[in-house]
Amino acid sequence: MSVLCFFVASCKKEIPSYVIQPKEMEDILYDYHLAQAVGDEWAGTERYKSELVIEYVFKKHNITQAEFDTSMVWYTRNMEKLSDIYTNLSKRFEDANNNIAQVYQSYKREKTASGDSINLWYDRKLYILSSSPLTNRVTFEMKADTTFHELDRLVWNMNVFRDANKKGNLYASLIVSYKNDSVASVVRPLNTSGPHSIMLKTDTVPMKNLQGFIYYDDSIVTSIVVSDISLMRYHASSMEIKKLRNVRMRDSIRFDSLNRLKTDSMKLAKPERKDTVKADSNNVRLTPEQLRRNQRRR
Repeated sequence: MSVLCFFVASCKKEIPSYVIQPKEMEDILYDYHLAQAVGDEWAGTERYKSELVIEYVFKKHNITQAEFDTSMVWYTRNMEKLSDIYTNLSKRFEDANNNIAQVYQSYKREKTASGDSINLWYDRKLYILSSSPLTNRVTFEMKADTTFHELDRLVWNMNVFRDANKKGNLYASLIVSYKNDSVASVVRPLNTSGPHSIMLKTDTVPMKNLQGFIYYDDSIVTSIVVSDISLMRYHASSMEIKKLRNVRMRDSIRFDSLNRLKTDSMKLAKPERKDTVKADSNNVRLTPEQLRRNQRRR
């Protein structure tokens, strides 16, 4: 019996400590193959972008290229372990492909959803920005509908990956236009790697549309990855709505009181004395001849 246990244990090869463990390796390979698929869209002078996406994957999982390569060498020499990983990956990619159709089918329904919170972002979630005028910005615009309420909070979330040694300026902005032609906006610099959020609270005036942009201003040929983009809309709480209604009621009462006070003051105002007006109207300078004539009459 002891011999059998020793044989089974010897057949079960342990994974060295310097090798990335299977579950973590599966997650890395999932993102790695997605990044390769995205990188295949670029060719020629834009080929460097695919390398940047791969670099982003390693940064996301806190590993280096060397650690990844070393682990892959070990797994290719132990194909049973690698086969298990890719079996799980195949299932994950299959589930992802099945979900794509569901996402597009529910697009219009979700777009008009009236829940208290919803993600309004339906564009790509990953962008590579460079100094080129064709790839130095991300923009969007959406018209407001009845699902937008007064005092809504709009939060634009994104994750930025950039080289700390490169000092190019990256900005993001949200802009709300209202039906009375007024505009509210917020601009925020994104000069560090990591998650960022841009928040804008809407007014009580009905919205007309919502716009936003991410703009990369740099004369040096370098790139920035912007990923995990979402645009959340949160309705105001019942407490905020109640507070707004109370403020409006107080303002209305104050306005009516001021109008009544102004009307009463106008009624109590004294009319201008007629003799004063008459005296002012007769205050005419006489000629020397008229003065002599008046003296003779005296």
